Amino acid sequence: MTCETICECYDIVILGAGPAGLSTLSALQESFSMDQMTDLQRNHVFSHCRKSTKGSMKRKKVAVVDPSGEWMTCWNQNFSKLGISFLRSPAMAHPDAFDGSSLVAYAVTNEREAELRASGCADHCQLQGLAEVHTGLWNLPSTPLFRDFCKDVSSRLPHTFYADHAVDIKKDASKDLNFSVHLKSGGTLKSKAVVLAMGALGDAIIPKGIATVPDERLLHWKNLEYSSSNPEHGIPCEWNDILVVGGGLTAVQVSQLALRGKPSCKVTLCSRRPLVEKHLDIGLEWADRRVATKCQADFYHQSVESKVAMLKEARGGGSVPPCYVRDVENLEKKGRLTRIVGNATFHESEAELLEFMPSLQSASNFKEKGDSPLLITIESKVHRYDGVIVACGVRPDCRKNPVCASLLQQFNDAKQAHGFPLVTEDLEWMRNVFVVGGMASLNLGPDAGNLMGMRRGATIVANTLRCHSWLRDTGNILANRFGAFDDFSSSDEETESESEDESSSETPSQDGSISSEEDLQFVLAMAE
Repeated sequence: MTCETICECYDIVILGAGPAGLSTLSALQESFSMDQMTDLQRNHVFSHCRKSTKGSMKRKKVAVVDPSGEWMTCWNQNFSKLGISFLRSPAMAHPDAFDGSSLVAYAVTNEREAELRASGCADHCQLQGLAEVHTGLWNLPSTPLFRDFCKDVSSRLPHTFYADHAVDIKKDASKDLNFSVHLKSGGTLKSKAVVLAMGALGDAIIPKGIATVPDERLLHWKNLEYSSSNPEHGIPCEWNDILVVGGGLTAVQVSQLALRGKPSCKVTLCSRRPLVEKHLDIGLEWADRRVATKCQADFYHQSVESKVAMLKEARGGGSVPPCYVRDVENLEKKGRLTRIVGNATFHESEAELLEFMPSLQSASNFKEKGDSPLLITIESKVHRYDGVIVACGVRPDCRKNPVCASLLQQFNDAKQAHGFPLVTEDLEWMRNVFVVGGMASLNLGPDAGNLMGMRRGATIVANTLRCHSWLRDTGNILANRFGAFDDFSSSDEETESESEDESSSETPSQDGSISSEEDLQFVLAMAE
């Protein structure tokens, strides 16, 4: 939908249609989350549904703005251009806020269990005590399965999609509508709240040593163009000796892509340190529900400087899952890929190279290495390459985005540190402007840019906007400590108490509870 010059009013506007935006939409529009409710709240859900109080579960009027015009476009394009067949994240990591098991359930319902592959995490001693390890939640979903699942989730959630660029956000003078979101097409969306879910913001990291490589010989992996009819995916056909710079999973995937497209191609993978083998790009403790809350709390109470240091340490410059490491080793044995640890430095001419390395004394020492145009030294050794592909990540800087830059300029409340927005514990950057995804890392921690962290951040935003307030009771439990034990079936009032604890696997049998499969199906139907 295009906005042109019309003006529409919404409860919430989400900027960004990636996994963070979809997680936010799901958290805002789902009446409750099955895996985040206590038994008491489950009873409350059933009581409301039986009494047909559907009005108390009224959904928000939400608009989504993204220039692609479709959900998950950039995500899907990146997976296609790199030829990624399985996600790195387990099946319990997805944008559906209703149930953490919904991706596995979707695979089973559609007879696609074969698209869930064992991750190897079940063999890790740290996770062997977790029940979900043995129920398929730690398996890896295939790319087509995850894509279809996200399409199914987005199709079930009411929203209006605008294929447009948000260029500015202004404070609205209206009492009921806080903001005006101005679009590139000239239209305006008025909203009570805005959620920024725009992914990683900032400039691509280009190592200093290769920053002067001519543009026609330097390619960032995001500039690779996917085409089903072009197996080389935008890599120039004349590039036979390629240098890939980076130490994480994306660098390995780019190397695989280059070798897959051209049997005659050879790749050198250059990283500052040896590849680190890890199932996830963060520590397993951040995904282990038994200790994850402690990790989050410990991180939250650190100073900003300490948080930035912890973010760098947790990521560690990138890591690679075991299955990819095995593939790299096989390519090395075949002589198609070479790994080098060190810093790459480009030299514009042989004269400059001799000045940089006087020990060479004459060009004859490196001419025999071939006729490729790029002279690059790595740890005092000379190499020739046809081109360089960079996969070193992004340097976070929210100021690079025009909407964020405008907010920083307009409002004193909006502040940033080290390129990240300084958000509150409710992920508010300023009153009723929220940040989710990787840009919320200074609050959420190193998993903020991962699917699990996005879902957690979206839940925080939904709770702050009181989207699930109907689960609460207005009784003053602080004054009456036994009020929390009241039978929800006797009152439709809202409460002040809401627990985020994991719900028990047992279903209570007292009056008004979810005591049969028929009752549970009724609740699920009401939630849709």
